[in-house]
Amino acid sequence: METGTPVFFEEYWEPAQAWVEIRAYPNEDGLSVYFHDVTARHLNEAAIRESEQRLRDVIEMTPAGYLLTDSQANILDVNPALCEIVGYTEEELTGKNMAMLTPSCPFDGALLIQNGVSAVHAKEAVIKRKDGTDAHILLNANIKRDGEGNAVALTSFITDITVRKQTERRLELLATHDTLTGLPNRALLNERLQHLLETDGQREPIAVMFVDLDRFKEVNDSLGHVPGDELLCEVAKRLKDKVRPTDIVARLGGDEFVIAAPCSKGPYSATRIAENLFKAFNDPIEVCNQEVFARASIGIAMYPQDGNTKEALFQNADAAMYSAKAAGRNGYRFFQPEMSEQARVRMTLESSLHRALERDEFVLLYQPRIDLKTMTISGMEALIRWNHPQLGRISPLDFIPIAEERGFIDAIGKWVLETACLDSSRLIKKLGCPLRVSVNLSARQVASHVLVEQVDRALKQADLKPELLELELTESALIENVQVSTSVFNELKKLGVLLAVDDFGTGYSGLGYLGRFPLDILKLDRSFVNPDVSGNNSERVVKAFIEMAHALDLSVVAEGIETEAMSTTLRDMGCDEGQGYYFARPITLQELEALIPKFCTC
Repeated sequence: METGTPVFFEEYWEPAQAWVEIRAYPNEDGLSVYFHDVTARHLNEAAIRESEQRLRDVIEMTPAGYLLTDSQANILDVNPALCEIVGYTEEELTGKNMAMLTPSCPFDGALLIQNGVSAVHAKEAVIKRKDGTDAHILLNANIKRDGEGNAVALTSFITDITVRKQTERRLELLATHDTLTGLPNRALLNERLQHLLETDGQREPIAVMFVDLDRFKEVNDSLGHVPGDELLCEVAKRLKDKVRPTDIVARLGGDEFVIAAPCSKGPYSATRIAENLFKAFNDPIEVCNQEVFARASIGIAMYPQDGNTKEALFQNADAAMYSAKAAGRNGYRFFQPEMSEQARVRMTLESSLHRALERDEFVLLYQPRIDLKTMTISGMEALIRWNHPQLGRISPLDFIPIAEERGFIDAIGKWVLETACLDSSRLIKKLGCPLRVSVNLSARQVASHVLVEQVDRALKQADLKPELLELELTESALIENVQVSTSVFNELKKLGVLLAVDDFGTGYSGLGYLGRFPLDILKLDRSFVNPDVSGNNSERVVKAFIEMAHALDLSVVAEGIETEAMSTTLRDMGCDEGQGYYFARPITLQELEALIPKFCTC
């Protein structure tokens, strides 16, 4: 039997045999020696050490961060993956409180509450890296508790999901924001406006404003799409700068923007906002090293009087915006009930324009031009009309702006040019009179790189002499892009055609630009020469313009002559030609053919 303290104690391993524990105890006869087989214990301890090493190896190699804390959230152990996630070394973390990684530790409550949760699964959280940036993480953790439910330790594995969260954020932005300007898109606009109507709309009126840039397509056509995108981005920035941070600024697409804003004083507040928005366009925008002045038309619908739903407000603000464009652009209009019918008609026209050419619905009328000295017909102006199958004859004032905005004007302009040349050539050959035909160009056509080729082809197809074709461009369109207009006009001049500036006196009425273009004819607008329209009774002004034009070797044509007295006065002033209802209204080619012999002896 074992007694006392052993004087000798040793464990040794007998190779290929077993671990043996030897104990020797003193007794009366000397020593009592005992042998104990402890192989199982040693094998178990070795297995535990091997298991712990394997676990440590796994922890060291795992891409997930490992974190072990005590009951007070003091860090006891970490792995390299966690260090990489947070940017701290193992030494910087060990012994510190977990609060250094997240001020509001997601485990504080669980650790401190007795009998609290014992596990956390797939919990998203944000921790602070050493460099101050945020890391989005996914947590899985176990909390070890004693028999009384008190926390003893916390073991957690942390997965870095920052890249995933950034990707989700980018996808969310793509789904809810315009990729070009960064503004909310239609989907997010719908969501935010609905929320605005349900909250602020219960207390005060809300204005929904449609902002559409004027003649933006011409910028794209003349400068290109990349500069056009730069212009849109700058416009978006300026619009945001002109509203309150709580107001909504969104881009629907193209050159269409929407602003939604609470208006405590109703239309008065909306007017102030609209006028402030126009200030965004006061200064030029530099695009491709040249200054571009952007202009816009704004339509305003008020909640609740103009609509109780966002859909109705959008529709009515859109109708008001088109009314602003029809009124001359660069202005704003509040919605009026009659605009709904106008919008319906506009939609019908826009839809019908897609097929109008192929259905042969366009016709050309001709208004004679009279030589005021001889009172004979010197030429005619080609004027397009649209015979709509349901709406009847439609004035170009109603459909040309739509055609320009929707991109139909190029095809329509080409048809007018070719048809006018063919009609004129047939008329000249039949009657033997060398009459000039005048065709209007749009600014978009001038910006097109194929205009010169189209004119040349139209002349050759019709077998018409170039000097019998006169091309007109309005004064404002002429100087909208002086560089492009000058280049195109010089090329057209090489073909031998005549060039005219139309509606002179309604635009800039500047004189300096006239010498920059190879012009032949200056057409005075009816409002400029008719005192009953313009209120200008100074004949000296009109005469001064005629004398100035002659000094520049320009022929002068007066539009809108309605009385014999006007015709006589303009002739006495030296005006070369005139046209207007006094002589003839726009008529068909057949009516013109019958009229010419009465005014012409050729």
